[in-house]
Amino acid sequence: MNWFRLGLLAATLAILAACTSMGFRDLPAEKVDDQYLLPKSSFTEINGNNVHYLLEGKKDAPVLVLVHGFTASLHTWDGWVKELSEDYLILRFDVPGFGLTGPMPDAHDFSADYMCNIVEQLTKRLGITRFSIAGNSMGGYIAWNYAWRFPEKVEHLIVVDPMSYPQRLPAEIRAMSRPIGGAVARRVTTPGMVSSGIAGAYGDPENIQPGVEQRYFDLFMREGNRASAARIARKMARLADSDYLSLGISEISVPALVMWGEKDTITPFELIEHWRRDLPDATYVTYPELGHIPMEEDPVRTSEDLRAYLLGLNTAKGE
Repeated sequence: MNWFRLGLLAATLAILAACTSMGFRDLPAEKVDDQYLLPKSSFTEINGNNVHYLLEGKKDAPVLVLVHGFTASLHTWDGWVKELSEDYLILRFDVPGFGLTGPMPDAHDFSADYMCNIVEQLTKRLGITRFSIAGNSMGGYIAWNYAWRFPEKVEHLIVVDPMSYPQRLPAEIRAMSRPIGGAVARRVTTPGMVSSGIAGAYGDPENIQPGVEQRYFDLFMREGNRASAARIARKMARLADSDYLSLGISEISVPALVMWGEKDTITPFELIEHWRRDLPDATYVTYPELGHIPMEEDPVRTSEDLRAYLLGLNTAKGE
């Protein structure tokens, strides 16, 4: 009997481990956190969120705030931090709902006001009064909304393939935004599904670095993050169909740099023409061979272009 029970226990543990590795069970937060915390990782409570952030780089240098996109994390900016930290003080954080910040409280919902308040409270808490802000995809939406709402605090706005104008969302996000698709996403997420999504976000999947796919999978599988992503996807789907999405872009008054990968199929490259129309004085840099997350796909080239822009050199090479 004891051997039978031991065998049954072993089989049960094996099944649970298989369910986790195949994407049926959430990963415990402690396990994920232990693996992906960085030496300078810090946390602070903002509106019920335990916000994970890093402040690194050159003390007393110009400040650059980085905001990641949907289902990403602050790790997406690793390349830029490596290239720019000798000349800038860089603040990056996991947007509520993702990464090690984890899911938003149930009573809260994704909105520009809500996310801009996170940026506002975090920078205030760290004593940062003036800064440049850069965002990719959904993070671009947060960044340009912040620059519109708080121009007195923003030196430069940098948007990278931003969520900005009405569009047809990718099939994965549309599916996640629906009741059945959201329920499935909360319960079944395979490594292959995540890898396919990352490959679609790159202009050339050969540029995906070792460990990147596993990191995206692990952080998405952190307990609560899948359910939070489904909630945010529902809000994004409603925004994507509305002209309200782009409200404020034409009123942005701070200097702006717009960067876009021409192979982007998530926030399609043709949307850049709306930016050119509504913000004609901005600087535009595009990348024919890159996709939706050019700062992750080619951090050296894109950071060089950002540095040139911030220094006013007008030597950006992307376009």
